Amino acid sequence: MNTTETDEMTFFEKNGIGYEQRGDFLYPVLGACDNATITGVGKYGTLWMTWLFELDRRLHRKYLLEGTLIEKAMEFQEYACELENEIVNATGISLGLTDDYLSVLAQQRQRWEVAQEIITHDGRVAIMKNKELREKEIKKRLEEA
Repeated sequence: MNTTETDEMTFFEKNGIGYEQRGDFLYPVLGACDNATITGVGKYGTLWMTWLFELDRRLHRKYLLEGTLIEKAMEFQEYACELENEIVNATGISLGLTDDYLSVLAQQRQRWEVAQEIITHDGRVAIMKNKELREKEIKKRLEEA
């Protein structure tokens, strides 16, 4: 549907986004996304999208409308997996005479939990810093005007 009953263009129509009718309601079609793409986002990508929605809805909405939200989430997923591997494998585990298998597993689990905390902290802080810098830039522009 191209226009509403009142012949006023909506935000989505002005930006070239079509509608899909489901029952009595019209929903904007923001982009097709198959299950393989959604699955490819992964754990950290999904967390990143959640953090972005919680901490910076403006940027979340911008990425969503541009159709780049999934792509950005996949980039964070890749970064986080690399960081997790670096942290978990930072110190090599070798079975000595006194080390048993359970203690090695406990050490591995501790490293993995530390990696989770670091990734969560870094992801959330990066989103908040980005928002803070953007707000400072906007404030600076307003003061200059």
